[in-house]
Amino acid sequence: MEAKKGALLPHPLRLISLLSFTAVMCFFDFSMALEGSPFCRENERVALLDFKASHSTNATLMDSWKGLNCCEWEGVKCHSSSSHVVSLRVYRIPWNITGYTNSVMLNASSLTRLGQLQHLGLSSFAGVLPIKELSKLKNLRELILDFNEFSGGIPEEVGLLSSLQVLYLNGNRLQGRIPSTLGNLSLLNSLQLYENQLSGSIPESLGSLLSLEWLGLGNNKLEGSIPSTLGNLSLLNELLLYGNQLSGSIPESLGSLLSLKRLDLGENKLEGSIPCELGKLYSLVGLFLNDNDLSGDFSFTVFANVSSLKIVHLSANPKLTISHNNFTPAFQLYALNLSLCDMRRFDLSSPGFLSTQNQLVNVDLSKSDIPGNIPSWLLLNTGQLLLDGNLLTGVQFLPNISYDLNNLDISNNQISRNFPRNFSSHFPNLQSLKMSQNSLDGDLMFYINGFKGLRVLDLSRNNISGNLPSIFPYNLTILDLSNNKITGELPPNLTRGHDLMFLSLSKNSLNGPLQSKHFKLPNLVSLHLDNNAFNGTIPRNLLLFSPNLTILNLANNEISGPMPIELFGHFKLKVLILRGNFFDHIPLKLCQVKSLAVLDFSQNNLEGPIPPCFNNFSAWTNASFIGSISSRYDPFFTFSTELGSGGRIVYKLYTISQENVEFTKGNTYSYLGDALKYMTGLDLSENKLSGPIPLDMGLLKELAMLNLSNNLLTGPIPKSFGGLLGLSTLDLSCNALSGEFPSQLTRLTHLSIFSVANNNLSGEIPDTTQFCTFNESSFSGNPNLNTQGKRCSTTLSSNVPTGPSDDDGEDEDEGEEGWVEMTPAVYAFIALGYAIGIWGALAFLFFGNKRGHACVRAMDAIVSRLFRAFCRKH
Repeated sequence: MEAKKGALLPHPLRLISLLSFTAVMCFFDFSMALEGSPFCRENERVALLDFKASHSTNATLMDSWKGLNCCEWEGVKCHSSSSHVVSLRVYRIPWNITGYTNSVMLNASSLTRLGQLQHLGLSSFAGVLPIKELSKLKNLRELILDFNEFSGGIPEEVGLLSSLQVLYLNGNRLQGRIPSTLGNLSLLNSLQLYENQLSGSIPESLGSLLSLEWLGLGNNKLEGSIPSTLGNLSLLNELLLYGNQLSGSIPESLGSLLSLKRLDLGENKLEGSIPCELGKLYSLVGLFLNDNDLSGDFSFTVFANVSSLKIVHLSANPKLTISHNNFTPAFQLYALNLSLCDMRRFDLSSPGFLSTQNQLVNVDLSKSDIPGNIPSWLLLNTGQLLLDGNLLTGVQFLPNISYDLNNLDISNNQISRNFPRNFSSHFPNLQSLKMSQNSLDGDLMFYINGFKGLRVLDLSRNNISGNLPSIFPYNLTILDLSNNKITGELPPNLTRGHDLMFLSLSKNSLNGPLQSKHFKLPNLVSLHLDNNAFNGTIPRNLLLFSPNLTILNLANNEISGPMPIELFGHFKLKVLILRGNFFDHIPLKLCQVKSLAVLDFSQNNLEGPIPPCFNNFSAWTNASFIGSISSRYDPFFTFSTELGSGGRIVYKLYTISQENVEFTKGNTYSYLGDALKYMTGLDLSENKLSGPIPLDMGLLKELAMLNLSNNLLTGPIPKSFGGLLGLSTLDLSCNALSGEFPSQLTRLTHLSIFSVANNNLSGEIPDTTQFCTFNESSFSGNPNLNTQGKRCSTTLSSNVPTGPSDDDGEDEDEGEEGWVEMTPAVYAFIALGYAIGIWGALAFLFFGNKRGHACVRAMDAIVSRLFRAFCRKH
């Protein structure tokens, strides 16, 4: 039957037509998929899912691995035609909280089923390197496993990765030797093994990697000489061997690396002269030979024709004599660092090659014994000039010349004031000026007036006099005028210094009250007003308007109470030094300042009992609160210079001020820089405190120094003091303490300074190695305290015979049991005991509580056994 025009097809025909159309469309879509977006192979999809299953974690890219087409999964790439997985990158965001990380143990066995894999990158994994498994991937070109937590050695099977072009294993915990089989990777372009713990020598076989362009082996423990075979790497752009223990001389063959742009051999033990062959490196941009033991004469004429040279870093080679020849080189340097070299022949009076350098950003010639005057041309040609620690006597200025300097450091020289009256007008862009430890004198205003953009000013340790100016430079962040002869009172406009972070006026002759109107410094972190003649009370505004105040030093003034209530609510104050003032009691509310790590209340008029609340201070009871004191102030951005493929140098455009705090420790010691971060201490000595020592003080297990001497304290030494395991100093002398000497104190193995002299103690002194190191003066003035009959009593006696005398024979005949003859060996053991105390304190400061304790206990146990064995023999 013939269908009518426009009528629908019969039902079966319509179905066939629809199925045909669908098939055509599906084929079209599948063809497009093959052409534009590959569909992964099932066996490789399963392999990836197995890899995911073996690394269960929530914070990973593999959580998005879902669906049938693995080529669309994040981090996975497939070949456009074969659909094989050719690239796999599993990068996870790492974190580390108090020793715990999110790294997971790597299981790479399933990856061996990705036979066409060419690029593999993994992060936040741990375990051993999966080289043995991955060596089956013969097409692997790029293996990036940097900054993980892999440990163990580099397997020899790495040499089987014959197609490898890039190998990044840097930033792990790898140990052992660098396998010589790496020399089999003839296609290798980049090898990065830096920042591990690799040891042994550099394999000669690396000289066979003729395709190598980047070689990084820095910051390991490599020893031996630099292989001369590295001179075969004619395509090498970067050779980074810094931060090892390499010795011997610099191979002359390195002069054959004609493509080399960056050579970094710094921080090793290299000796000998700098070979002239390095002058053939005509592509060289950065040369770093710092912190070695290089010697001989060096002249920059070696590099006269190296026009690409931008950075030269030769510092900390004290035997290397630098000459300042007069020639015009082809290069224009950006940075030059010759600090701590022998530059006594570096004649600045003659312009020399340095005067031809017009693009200098950073010049460091510090601590090199340079004599003479600072020439004007040197001020003219650089942005940062560091000349501190030399023998310079003056500065030459040209009239009507302004210098483009940003940072000038001429501290610790012999410079007297020979500056022109308009001194500041020569430096319109100066932001940091350091002239401490010179022979500068005259009025303070001369050195301050006219500087508009100055942010750092250090004039400390000079003979500058006069009054503080009524107006300080507005942008000052660091101001150090300590150790001068400045007089008068604080100006009321000190409140204008809103940017001030660090202010030191200590050790001058300033006086008058510390009024609240002087202090509205919201950014202030550290304030030192000690050793002046200030009076009155601690200003309320200082604490109210300086929420970031961390260190407050008001020692040796005439300040008295009451303390402002704002102090008790200050939660960032860590160091409070009030020594040598007129405070009459310790307010209980002071214990609310839980952030305190160092409190010095000595040499005041304190009366009454010691508050039983010092265990509220977190830094004295909890190790996790130690180390947070900021000892550096750097209000400037880091300056960096891009060197193209020659590398990148990063340095501080402005030098950093370091904190310095004096704290009583038997004597007065200064704690400078990072050591202050780990310092904890309580000094209440030379007051009129009475009553017993609170038992709760035995809970201060992280306290490093405790001085309660020269008070009126009574009762026994608490047995709980055996819990003060962090103490390096304990002074309880000159009180009225009674009772038996507590044996629990033998647990204090860190002690280097100890005294209980002039009390009413009884019993016997423990004969442990640690207490045998303290002399009689530490225990004298306790008539009922027995120092005789112990094996270490000779070290406590002030009448020990040290040589022949008329009475020697009588003493020898008596032969008291336990008496040890004072032989050189005994003195050696005494010295070891002192060493334990001193190194114990240092271990606590720099290694932290747990490792510090372990270190000292180990030393103490060894010496104790040796000492007892020696005593049994004698």
